[in-house]
Amino acid sequence: MAANDRWISAKQLAAILGCSPKHVQRKCTSGEWPSKTVANAYRFPPEYVEQIKALLETQPRSAETAPAPEPRDVPAPTAAPKPRRRTTDLAAPTAAGSSVTPLGPRLVARRRRSA
Repeated sequence: MAANDRWISAKQLAAILGCSPKHVQRKCTSGEWPSKTVANAYRFPPEYVEQIKALLETQPRSAETAPAPEPRDVPAPTAAPKPRRRTTDLAAPTAAGSSVTPLGPRLVARRRRSA
């Protein structure tokens, strides 16, 4: 039992690293960080904590330190886009003698009850 006293939980590791416990769990689940599971909870021996700290030192911590993406060459549009139609243009009133049938209520046939 004395050996398990030195192991820390995901919540304690999150406090040491300055991140959320959910972030620690995600990294362990994905396999990016070493961990052991004890009673369905992630635990970290001191060796694993040092490995995780080393991983964080070699990787950029935020978008500020990450290199900026290279700009992409986007081709210029060749033709002007079509103007959008308004919904009032789509619902034009029908004239008498038109082949368009106006919508009405749907008739439902009733079923006969069997005796």
